[in-house]
Amino acid sequence: MEIEVLHNERELFSQLSLGDETAFTRVFHFYSRRLYPWLLKKTKEPAAAEEIMQDTFLKLWVNRERLAGIENREGYIYKIAANLILDHFRKLAMEHNILNRFQYSKAGAVEASTQSTVDLRETQKIIDQAVYQLPQQRKLIYTMRQKGMSYDEIAAQLGLSANTVRNQLISAGKFIRGYLMENGISSLALITFYTTL
Repeated sequence: MEIEVLHNERELFSQLSLGDETAFTRVFHFYSRRLYPWLLKKTKEPAAAEEIMQDTFLKLWVNRERLAGIENREGYIYKIAANLILDHFRKLAMEHNILNRFQYSKAGAVEASTQSTVDLRETQKIIDQAVYQLPQQRKLIYTMRQKGMSYDEIAAQLGLSANTVRNQLISAGKFIRGYLMENGISSLALITFYTTL
């Protein structure tokens, strides 16, 4: 099997560092074919792999002035991609953590361990308003999740993939969090609310 080689790589990267779009296109086509399978293996999600790959080459282009002095050019590209993978998983972990803490509370207030007390009834009312504004399918998935159903159970009942269910729940969590902030729930109160559920 013949190994594909990027001819005149040093020269191409030198031209790229000066803003040559043709050189960038050649570098992109060569390295994207190698990078995408690696990203897919790491993320297990084609959409995420594609997005990270695009962001990797966007960063490469934005920071192109640095390329002339870099010896391990392939290593530099993979380092950018690896950092973006870490960002991707940190973001997912944060969204899952926030989403899993959105639960319907019992009537009454809960004493917070911080300096203030969060009125859960009022906060719950705002969450209910946010949920009401979700698209129909997202609202249904969110409600089913709040009833304790797993991703797989929701997916099976609605004829969707578990990945679709997860993405819908992440989107719901983002919207609800934004709605809470817009309605005067402070960052400190939000943290207290999440950690007391």
